[in-house]
Amino acid sequence: MSSYTEQFRKLLDKNRDTENAVQMKQYMRNQFDFLGKAIGWALRQYSKFYPELVVRFVEQTSLSGLSKTEALKVINRNKQ
Repeated sequence: MSSYTEQFRKLLDKNRDTENAVQMKQYMRNQFDFLGKAIGWALRQYSKFYPELVVRFVEQTSLSGLSKTEALKVINRNKQ
């Protein structure tokens, strides 16, 4: 985990009861969701040229479900 994430979690722990902390937590969750989708988009582009490599990468890497879904979208479409 990055030091930025650790610092943010410590800040949340200190301010759990405040409305501001709840808003910050929701904002960060949205940012992490967007990053997961962006990772999937990038892998999806690579899958058009290197499908075997992307499948292997997805299998061997701890990615979010959203990242995996986006990464394998073209590959799964071509299988049908």
